[in-house]
Amino acid sequence: YNYYHMDGQFAVIEDYLETRPEMKDRLLALVKADRIQIGPWYILQDEYLTSGEANIRNMLYGIRLCRKFGGDPVMTGYFPDAFGNISQAPQIIAGFGIDNAVFGRGMNDIGSDNQLVKQNGITGSELIWQAPDGTEVLGVMFANWYHNAMELPTEKEALLKRIQHIKASTERFAATPELLGMNGCDHQPVQVDLTKAIKLANEIQDEVTLKQSNFKDYIEAVRPYRDKLKVCKGEIAGQLTTGKCLLINTASCRVDIKQTNQAAQNLLERLAEPVNAYSFLYGDKYDRDYYLYCWRKLMQNHPHDSICSCSHDDIYEEMRIRFKKSMQAAGALRKNAMEYLAKNTDTSAGEDRNILLYIGETVSGDVEAETFVDYPLDAGVESIVIMDEAGNEVPAVITPMGRTFTYTLPDDKFRQPDFVNRFAVRFRLPTDGKVGTRMLRVIPGKAEHKTSVTWNGTTLENSLTALKFAKDGSFFVTDKRNGVTFGPCNLFEDTKDGGNTYNYEPVEGDVPVTTEGVTAAFSVSETPYSITVTIKHAGHFAGVATSVTLYDNSAYADIRTEIKNEAENHRVRALFKNDVKTDVVYAAGQFDIVKRDIQPWANWTNPYNTQRSEQFVMLKDADNAGFITAHRGLNEYEILLDGKNTMALTLLRCVGEIGDWGDFPTPLAQCKGTYTLEYRVLPFGAAEEENAVAAAYGFASNAVTAISCDKHAGKIPADGMLFACKDPMIRIAACKCAEDDDDLILRVYNIDEKERPVDLTFGSLITGVSASEADERMGEALPLRDGTLSTRIPAKKIKTYRLHKN
Repeated sequence: YNYYHMDGQFAVIEDYLETRPEMKDRLLALVKADRIQIGPWYILQDEYLTSGEANIRNMLYGIRLCRKFGGDPVMTGYFPDAFGNISQAPQIIAGFGIDNAVFGRGMNDIGSDNQLVKQNGITGSELIWQAPDGTEVLGVMFANWYHNAMELPTEKEALLKRIQHIKASTERFAATPELLGMNGCDHQPVQVDLTKAIKLANEIQDEVTLKQSNFKDYIEAVRPYRDKLKVCKGEIAGQLTTGKCLLINTASCRVDIKQTNQAAQNLLERLAEPVNAYSFLYGDKYDRDYYLYCWRKLMQNHPHDSICSCSHDDIYEEMRIRFKKSMQAAGALRKNAMEYLAKNTDTSAGEDRNILLYIGETVSGDVEAETFVDYPLDAGVESIVIMDEAGNEVPAVITPMGRTFTYTLPDDKFRQPDFVNRFAVRFRLPTDGKVGTRMLRVIPGKAEHKTSVTWNGTTLENSLTALKFAKDGSFFVTDKRNGVTFGPCNLFEDTKDGGNTYNYEPVEGDVPVTTEGVTAAFSVSETPYSITVTIKHAGHFAGVATSVTLYDNSAYADIRTEIKNEAENHRVRALFKNDVKTDVVYAAGQFDIVKRDIQPWANWTNPYNTQRSEQFVMLKDADNAGFITAHRGLNEYEILLDGKNTMALTLLRCVGEIGDWGDFPTPLAQCKGTYTLEYRVLPFGAAEEENAVAAAYGFASNAVTAISCDKHAGKIPADGMLFACKDPMIRIAACKCAEDDDDLILRVYNIDEKERPVDLTFGSLITGVSASEADERMGEALPLRDGTLSTRIPAKKIKTYRLHKN
């Protein structure tokens, strides 16, 4: 063998050396000799079911681990088997200095056992792949997937016939004379007589020359033809195929895995790292090894067959443990950073008990947080009130817990047990548009705040929104700012599923069952800042209960649906009939809001058109009045071709086998048990669209955390700012410490379709800003005036900055 490509990922090196540590020197020698080629990814992820930031960290840590091992990674964006390719993939890999990508799906129809059925032929195998911001890479589509040259025969006639087939089937789509044959794929053992087959092939024919090559040499051979190639822009996910076997329904398989993954990503990206980066500015430690541990455990759940949940139940069980390990460690890092902030923040203007918040959203709006407030048992405190900086009562749900055991683990002494008088507090307050800390005061007393939301038996209403409920539990939502009504919303639909972990398959003769017209039971509960209507359904949906909450001064409603599932082989969706007049749908994705046609192209034969989203789905009409459903880990939706553009959000899909190439039962994929699904409904008019989008992102990320603290002096201001950016279309992807020095890394992105002028304002400890890239390399110094970087961020652009501190 001249070369062996280690499938583009580093994790296999870790796995191998875990069981064969004595082979490290030999393996390293082969890697340094470039005979075994590794990286650049840590694992081969599913691009759609992992966050944009997780896609970046996958390559960041993959490249770093390759180099730490002693080898140079193959600088090719390698996507051999991802179930579709995200729009921003070219921009992501370009951030690491990579200008080429190879991929196996998204432009062809693949049938059983991954055999090519046909390819659309519109673009060709070699192309220019362009991200929404205009970033371009040289792209190569595996014309016959990435196994077209596996198991080459060593018998003359059979080999000749096979060569002719490979040539004809690749040449048909090729834009260059360099034809790519892939000798292997997943499930495929090494062909030990490959060298013999290549030598024989060149002896028995001269129509083509066969050579064992590698991606480095192949890309260089194709590169001279770049100017002749067609451009393909945005996501490559089967839009121009028949729509069959796209494997999109992996987005709804084992929904608890998707929910946990989003929670784990949020914990690392939006809480632990940025809170610790802020505390680091004031002298706290930032343990990069622990963060790498958290990311490795999380990314080990991101291979496409893992996070897509199209695998054996044993893998599902192992993933749950990995998630727990990642989240326990990340939760401890967040807690430690918050405790450092609480200990060192100047709360001398506060009370004996205070609450310190870290808020990770830049756009003004409401956030909800919870924590505990403890008093000595003998303090005589029976009730408490939370006050903001101006002395106004913060509406809160306060639950006395009475005598409660607690403990501390000091750095300099043995564990310290204690009993306290504890109050659990959950509260809601408006933010001020900056990322950083905020202090609230806690005083003994009786809370007096009452919600402004009203309920008259059929309608839940505040100053902005009205939700009118039908007897079946669905509701119409009216945006009182413009008078537009959408609905009915949150009808439930249940259909049989004859498919598998990869694909939803309708069952012939099955008639969908819905809650429409079926009388439900209602109950109402109230907090100081909201009213919740809980609906318990009957008949077929007797195991479904859903709670709809409307808050003070919010235009949206939050929905929490609990499903006690005992059925098998079925799919449950929430339906939102809206009658928005539009031909396109917008789905939040990785560093992008992807615009998709509702009506598929003419050659689409699949009767369904389910698609994926990361945080929300949006419809809007020509006047920019619209409707959003945001979610936490509910990654599959469909816009029904029913004349009303009904939005269908998949809540649960239950199947009993893998369904790839044999009979592999997966009883745990039937999802027996109780599942809680969370989503938000946001109506908006033209003037409110940007803030509605920000509120949708805010719901999905939930970037707020709180801790109680006492009264003391400190070096950190109580009203502390890490940075601020009041533009709702500029989203935060990451705020962390740099991997190799004491700079902070800030990554933001523009989701708008046009360039935005942006002011990024930093706290006083940030003394300079430099441009950077995803790989964290240092760029040019940028002008910082009075703590503000005034810049312009192009449409759909991901921007990374290095923040220099005192």
